[in-house]
Amino acid sequence: MKALSYFIIILFTPTLILLNYRFLVFNQNFYEKEYALLSVYQKFENRQLVNDQSSNLIKYLCCNKPLNTQFYTQREILHLADVKNLILLTNSLTIIFLSTLILSSCYLLFKKQLKTLLKTYQAASIIAVAIIFILYLSSRINFSLFFTNFHYLSFRNDYWLLSEDSSLIKLFPQKFFADFANRVAAQTFICALIIDLFTYLNLKKHAFTKR
Repeated sequence: MKALSYFIIILFTPTLILLNYRFLVFNQNFYEKEYALLSVYQKFENRQLVNDQSSNLIKYLCCNKPLNTQFYTQREILHLADVKNLILLTNSLTIIFLSTLILSSCYLLFKKQLKTLLKTYQAASIIAVAIIFILYLSSRINFSLFFTNFHYLSFRNDYWLLSEDSSLIKLFPQKFFADFANRVAAQTFICALIIDLFTYLNLKKHAFTKR
């Protein structure tokens, strides 16, 4: 049972991050709020053009809809294909990790190890809070370095190195990704805290009923 608990703890943080990432990466409302905040609309002909292109991009990344190739250069299109492959990989990992967590949890419940399960998720949530806090501080110290290293690790080519006047850079300045990362971190942090509180209260209740 200990080995299974450790396995759940290891998977918990990346699963929580991936779930919150997936929720945000296809969130058109978040994009539009960021465009207004970062003055992205002013860089293009009109507001509707920006919203239409971001909507088209989201549908391309999530749902295999055709990309508007007239809006991007060939280099941008190649980079977006790489981004799509990366998102497909994260989607697969999310499903695998989440399914494994659910099955592992169900197994512990089947074995009537509720207390072990609660303690496992309590430990996992505390570790998740600590990891997210450390990652947040690291990105705040030097997000540019964090951002660059992420691209070097994630892509096998340099198509992501684009000129400042390219459509993708104007749509998604670095501050957009900083805000995106902070939002994912905040959501993950809150989720972990809620799970920690839930497990704490249920462990307390479990201990009370045993008396």
